[in-house]
Amino acid sequence: MPKKIKLGFKSDYIAIIDLVPEDELQTGRKLEENINDYINEYELKYACELYKCVDRSQFTDTLNTIKQRLIDTGKIPLIHIEGHGSKEGISTPDKDIILWSDLFKLLREINLLAQNNLFVSSGACLSGYAMKEVKILEPSPLVCLLAPVQEVQAGKVIDAFSVFYKLFLNPDEDLNNAIDRFHKETEGTEYLFIWAQQFFNNGARSYFLNRFNAKARQCLLEAQLSVAMKNIRGALLSVARKYFKKNMKSSIYKILTKSHKKFMMIDIYPENADRFPFNAQELEESVRKK
Repeated sequence: MPKKIKLGFKSDYIAIIDLVPEDELQTGRKLEENINDYINEYELKYACELYKCVDRSQFTDTLNTIKQRLIDTGKIPLIHIEGHGSKEGISTPDKDIILWSDLFKLLREINLLAQNNLFVSSGACLSGYAMKEVKILEPSPLVCLLAPVQEVQAGKVIDAFSVFYKLFLNPDEDLNNAIDRFHKETEGTEYLFIWAQQFFNNGARSYFLNRFNAKARQCLLEAQLSVAMKNIRGALLSVARKYFKKNMKSSIYKILTKSHKKFMMIDIYPENADRFPFNAQELEESVRKK
């Protein structure tokens, strides 16, 4: 049975994708050994696998292999990435750079099949900046991300993630405790730990905080029009703009709710509504009270 976590996702195995050059400390290999030692010691019905990649082609093939395994067996991965990161992307041993936007396109394909259960962690420096590529008008590429937003030391990466995954795999622990211990092990190094639901709520909250900002209001209006004009034949743009401007307040809740359903894949998997509740009006009221 998939390992179930209190905070709302499931997985069957850890897939460590290793982009660390061979002449450097093998953080991915060491992490895989530590996790499997723990799995074997306690005879856990879980698995940890290492995928060594030297170039973009192998990296892409690995993610496609993981995706095909999910299609064939239903086994949901938890993906951990090791390598050298930057604010733009992650480097391969042959010095190519895979942009975060390209990575998320591949992860989105897996997460769609996983019904928004794809947890992703990374020990690559600055890989937390990958979240800047997430668009809330598309299905989320992951359910959660744990990754650094600054430079990190390889040794501490091994120690911190080894502790994290041992607690994660412990049936008597929960993800909150694993994260608390992880942050203690990183000794002040800043890591981003964010759920897709939290990311969406932050975006919606930001809109409500700026809803009287002229630029934000105009952006929303144009977004509405781009969708609505597909269904309005022969209508003048100026007429449509006046109509939607007048009705913007009443329709924003519907827009956000529809966007949330797409982002969290509730439109494809209705059962996800229980996992990821969202109420735009309540969110706006909470923002007003602050």
